[in-house]
This record gives sequence, structure tokens and C-alpha cells, in this order.
Amino acid sequence: MVKQILVLKELFSSNYKLFKRYTMKKFFLLFTILVTFTYLGCDKKSGNDNKPVSLKDTVQHVTKVDPNPPASVKLAYAFKKGDTFNYKIVSTNKSTQTIKSDTTVSQSGYDQIRYLINFSVVEVDEDKTADLKVILSTIEIDANSGDTKVSYKSGTITDSTERLKYADYEALVNSPFNIRVNSKGELLEITKVDRITNKLLDMQGAKDKVNEEQKKQIGFNISEGALKPLLKQIFRNLPSTELAKDSTWNESTPSKFSIFDAVTIAQYELQEFEKLNDERLAIISFDANIETKGQNTFTERGVKYNFSKPKANGNGKIKFNTEKGLIQSSMVKSTVKSSMKMELPPNAPGPKFAERSDDVVSENQVTLL
Repeated sequence: MVKQILVLKELFSSNYKLFKRYTMKKFFLLFTILVTFTYLGCDKKSGNDNKPVSLKDTVQHVTKVDPNPPASVKLAYAFKKGDTFNYKIVSTNKSTQTIKSDTTVSQSGYDQIRYLINFSVVEVDEDKTADLKVILSTIEIDANSGDTKVSYKSGTITDSTERLKYADYEALVNSPFNIRVNSKGELLEITKVDRITNKLLDMQGAKDKVNEEQKKQIGFNISEGALKPLLKQIFRNLPSTELAKDSTWNESTPSKFSIFDAVTIAQYELQEFEKLNDERLAIISFDANIETKGQNTFTERGVKYNFSKPKANGNGKIKFNTEKGLIQSSMVKSTVKSSMKMELPPNAPGPKFAERSDDVVSENQVTLL
């Protein structure tokens, strides 16, 4: 039994890049972006900027039903030069992975990543498009998988070897960059990520080993793979029409799920209005799922891969502050299930067949500080 488990681990390790390329976890991040699974909070003039922040603490917003709801509203982001606001984003994932061959190996995992993100409005154009300065001031991680546990908090590591281990996160912390966002929540541009790129390359001892074109590609990967997922949780596309109670609208977004072409379909409904002190909140519910199509098999280096159609769905509520012109809060849970089979050629060592399945349950939160 032990020998078979070791063979299986070696088998999957030798094909690690293929599995990493097509794993469910990559799509799960995209699915999260597309339907904005967040619990968001913000304050244009925060009076708590100098207070110690515990990212593990939970802040509750006490609201009540709006006694005088409006006939309709038009949702739009509102930015004013000089305003500042902060978000705490918490993403928690619980996963189960099972590998079956001549024997079965199962492993459960847990990870929670907490971010403190600071925004300041630098400029606002006549068309209400804003230039924002963004700083990820704190990142914390708690994770475990099998017997392996990880705990990380930015700003506490001084050993260069340990910093290198968490270089992807260390490079992001306290490295300002800029974004442009319009009043409909469209993220138009992410700029000035060269600080992050240089910091990452410096920690890896590779600053003088890459050319300018390679640096640009690294910067693009940072923008698209690390920053955009976070920012899209905070700035979502809003409908351009007036919305009354019980109004509904849909949003479809194309993406990729492993080897499949996928479309994420989200349906929204304005359910009611609430009051947070003197500020009005529009309460929006939504459900999201995916539709996939395309060939489910491919062969690479003699190994045949067969993917089952994945299943992904999520639901939650969003609270949009119509006075501030910012999302106040939302709370969402989501699930992603995927599986694949792998057939090795007859001359390959070890088992000739293996099946892998992944289940992930996610809960994402962001809290006003």
C-alpha cells in the first residue's frame, strides 16, 4: 500500500506542470472574479487609519429596513479627489482532492488569505473616470494540507530565505501602483507595477538577468494574475439603467475552465432597500453558474487526459451604498467540482491509469475598517 502511494505521488509529480495548468484552482479564481464573490466594505474618509488592524476580527454592520424606499435608483461609483477608503478582503477555501488508481489517496486542505488594501483618489476626469493609488499594506496567510501547515504575515519576516519562500506576496506588500476606474465600475487600466516587478526580481536575485521585454511580461502577469483578481472583487460592472425594486439583470462573461470554453452566467435582482445610519443601501441578490463546451480529451507526451465537465455555482447578496457610490458589503459562498482521468502509455513505470477529483468550497468576505 505504501509503495503504491509513493508511486502515485511520483506519477502525479512528474506531470505536475500539466496538472497545474489544467487544475480547477486556476478556474476557481476566475470564477470568483467573474461573479465578484466578496464581502466588501469601504469608507471615503476613514478615521481609523492609525488604529492597529487585526485582519482576523469581524466587523458587523447593523442595518434596518428603509422606511421610505425610492421608486428607483441608478447605481454608479462616485469618486472625489482626495478621498481615501480601505478594504479588508478575506478569502477562505476548503478543498478535498482524491487520486484513484490501484489504490486511493485523499487529502483535505484549507487556506485563508487576508488582505488590507488602501485606496486614495488621485484625480477624477470630467467623465467621472478616476485615477486611484493602491497599496496592499498587509497580507496574512493560514493554510494546511495534510501534515503541512503554513502561517505568514507580511512585515514580520527578516530572514532572506524565508522572504524568498513568500516572494510573490512580499513583492506586493507596500508597493504602490495605480488604476483607472470609471463610474460603472469598469477597470480600465493597471499601471506602475514596475515597483512590484523589480522588488520580486531583486528578492530572487534575477534583477540583472532579465531584459526589458521579459520584465514587461512579468509585470503583465502580475497585473492579470495577482492584482486584477483582487480589484475586480472591489470594482464590479454596474447596469446603466434605472433600477426599481424587483428589477433583474444578467451578466455573461466568457472564460476558460481547464480545456473547456466556459461562460459564467450571473443573474441579479434588486430585492429591497436598507438603511445604515443615514445612508441608503440597495440590496442585490445574485446566483451564478457556468456553462462549458468543447472537446474533453487531449494527449501530451503520450499521456491521455480525459476531463469531466466541471460544475461551479455561487450565490450571495451585495449591498451598494447609494450615498457613497461604493459597494458597502456582500457575502457569498461558492463551490467548484472537477475531475479528470489520466492514461499512461504501456511502457510507462508504475500504474497505467489514475483519476483525480477536486472539490472546493469558498467563502469570501471584505469588511469596512
